[in-house]
Amino acid sequence: PLYSSAASDVYKRQKNLLKVYCLENKSPIKFIINHFKVWFIAGVIASGIAFILTSSVFINPKYESETLVYIPHLAKKVQLLNYSGTVASQVEINTQIQLLRSTIILDSLIQKFELIEHYKIDIENPNWRSKSHEMLTSNIKIGKTKFGSISISVLDVDPVIAANMANAIVSFGNQVKLNIFKSNSLIAYDVAEQLYTCLLY
Repeated sequence: PLYSSAASDVYKRQKNLLKVYCLENKSPIKFIINHFKVWFIAGVIASGIAFILTSSVFINPKYESETLVYIPHLAKKVQLLNYSGTVASQVEINTQIQLLRSTIILDSLIQKFELIEHYKIDIENPNWRSKSHEMLTSNIKIGKTKFGSISISVLDVDPVIAANMANAIVSFGNQVKLNIFKSNSLIAYDVAEQLYTCLLY
């Protein structure tokens, strides 16, 4: 009887130890329940920190301004009589987009709107110019629309600057295009004059 009672006590102790082990180490539900308060408080704190860091206190919201440009078809003189005011070809649209994305447009915007100061770029940095171009292009989106026009959208923390920059891109693009036409016309005129002189003499 003594042996039987001792064996029974050992069995009971082992069974109780096994039950405690299972509850503490093998039951994820029990673990979650026991530590729910800690997890809940940690989650609330983490959510509060994330909300504060992503709010306008730390991140300035950006405003978008968009303008649309329709590129006229550049008809040749022999086509003028039959010209019906159609929009530009895909080649002409793509050429205009490349012009609007050109370095000369970027430099004109940087100078006009004093973007070095606006973007807080350190001019002591030897790569300040490429940095200014990079920041500017990241805030500008220029592309074709399905209706044959060009969409120009600008992002900035100041809605007035965003709108003025979008309009300035169009204005600078027109001026650069006009300068190219004038330059080509002068070259063509010089060539024609030289040919005419050669024919006379």
